[in-house]
Amino acid sequence: MSVFSFQFLSMATKGLYAAVLMDVHFDTLVVTQQALSLEQTANEARRAYLKYLFHEVRTPLNSLSMGIDILDRNPHMGEEDRESLQMMRVAADFMSKTLNDVLSMMNDFNVDGQAGAGHA
Repeated sequence: MSVFSFQFLSMATKGLYAAVLMDVHFDTLVVTQQALSLEQTANEARRAYLKYLFHEVRTPLNSLSMGIDILDRNPHMGEEDRESLQMMRVAADFMSKTLNDVLSMMNDFNVDGQAGAGHA
């Protein structure tokens, strides 16, 4: 079995071979940089989504829950109103649990998009 050796190649062939290797290396570097740029863009979108989700959903949900608590303290509220208030509380609690589950799932994938405990 013969082993390929560079010593039998001419200087021009060696130069061409080195140029091809450098070109392939450069192309690989460019593709890697593009992939990293796309990953950074995805991470920024993930962070923006979590920020939006937390502010645009959690804040009004907290206000709703506080309003339900305040209404529940009204001693003059009838039984039918209390039942309606209880349904609102159940719905708000369900929405809060669902939001917590979504945020927890998003946190299972850290900002680098890799599985594991992370932060958003």
